[in-house]
Amino acid sequence: MPDFSLDEKSNLRINRFTKVIVAAKKARKINQDFIAEKETNSDEEAKEPRAAEEALKSLLKGKIEFEYPELRARKKG
Repeated sequence: MPDFSLDEKSNLRINRFTKVIVAAKKARKINQDFIAEKETNSDEEAKEPRAAEEALKSLLKGKIEFEYPELRARKKG
C-alpha cells in the first residue's frame, strides 16, 4: 500500500473523489496495456505492475492530463 495521502502531497485543484476516479481510470489503462503486452510476448515472464500505486504516483506528479466535463445548470420548469 502506498505510504502517501492524496490530500497531503497533491497541489492539484481537484477534490479527492475526482482524484480517485482519474487514478482508477489510469490504473485500468495500465492493466490493459500489461495484458496486451503479455499476450504478444508470451515467451517472456513479465512482472505484473502495481497499477493503482503507479496511477496515484502519476497523478500526484502531474503526469495525467484530464478535463472536467461541461457543467450544465438545470433549468426549472
